[in-house]
Amino acid sequence: MAASPDGTKLYVGGDFTTVDGQARGHIAQFDLPGGTLNTTFKPSLNGGVRALATAVSTVYAGGPFTAVNGTARTRLAAFNSGGALQGWAPKVDDGQVWSMVVAPDASRVIVGGSFTTLNGGKAALGMGSISTTTAALMPWAANTVIKNSTSGAAITSLRTDGTQIYGSGYAFGAGNFEGTFAANPTTGNITLLNDCHGDTYDVLPIGPVLYSVGHPHDCSWIRSYPDTSPRVRWQRALAQTIAPTTTNRGPDNFGWNYNGRPASSVLQWFPQLAAGSFTGQSQGAWSLAGNSSYVALGGEFPRINGVAQQGLARMAVSAIAPNKMGPTYTTNPPRTVPPTTATRTASGTVKVIFGTAWDYDNESLTYELLRNGTVVTAFTRSIKTNFWTVPGQTYTDTGLTPGTSYVYQVRIKDLFGNALLSPKSSAVTA
Repeated sequence: MAASPDGTKLYVGGDFTTVDGQARGHIAQFDLPGGTLNTTFKPSLNGGVRALATAVSTVYAGGPFTAVNGTARTRLAAFNSGGALQGWAPKVDDGQVWSMVVAPDASRVIVGGSFTTLNGGKAALGMGSISTTTAALMPWAANTVIKNSTSGAAITSLRTDGTQIYGSGYAFGAGNFEGTFAANPTTGNITLLNDCHGDTYDVLPIGPVLYSVGHPHDCSWIRSYPDTSPRVRWQRALAQTIAPTTTNRGPDNFGWNYNGRPASSVLQWFPQLAAGSFTGQSQGAWSLAGNSSYVALGGEFPRINGVAQQGLARMAVSAIAPNKMGPTYTTNPPRTVPPTTATRTASGTVKVIFGTAWDYDNESLTYELLRNGTVVTAFTRSIKTNFWTVPGQTYTDTGLTPGTSYVYQVRIKDLFGNALLSPKSSAVTA
């Protein structure tokens, strides 16, 4: 689906041949805001549509078709808003088109997929930049670095925020990239590359944040969370900074080497999506949409954060969100809830050891120590944690009354006041 830039049209592509009982050859136009099917936009493609992109008065389509209205078109075509086929006729020589986006200046269309060449054998491994006026292949440096093509790899998503082009990819027995990237829309020079293993299906830039969905399981190559052995953890939605904050390490364990290339930070936004069964591929979210207030996720997930949520969900920025997800000890792989222990070390002195928790959307948590139910004012700590780094903590409590029995507990709070109480320690006599 793709809306026209002015928001008055919605274009929908797919495998369908009828809409509301009317013949439509794999593409349709709806008038907005009412959503009624447009009766004049009726091009007929002989194969499905997998990708759409719009300019002011043009819609571009990509997919496994070879003709439009009986006129040859090899996997790419363009129409005006009235449905007339345009003369724009570049060729995708092999593979499939998965994604496409119009550059901010509308001078070119960036196409992604599993193809290896465009326009009669010109190298374009998984990505290419095509002139919107001449259909000629334009320079696109990204495909000389990221080489996702053939049946085992592809560029799955392409987006723009009006400044850069953002993309995602997967590789399975072919290709050399999984994760997200950003590139200059004119040259294709890569400005950001996040080598994060596990298929990524869609990206969405909103302000300073790049959201993505897929099943990334190892982001250690950009200095974030590591893989597990055996592999039991897939983070099916991520938020990262658009601004580079670090660099890639390399070569990685697949032999891909992006060492030193700019990478971004994985932000503390870790919704837990359960895998679905509808496609047989055991995935969570497949696509994203959003604005400055909400991020929407669509896919086959049955639950998010343990709550029933069938395939469609939205998450709000903190200013309008419920903000009720608090600290937790639960991790994957599972760990035992860390105990709180108290040990007498000298007269009037007790050493307290406790475990930390983490939070889905707050990196810094506040820890208060309770002694016999009363806050120890000398102790308040702000500790940064996440699901893969939950270090133990130690505090020495002094000035206690000899012969008195003490029980300790820790209260862990996030920015919004949600609290988690640790297990209590056994009683200890100072």
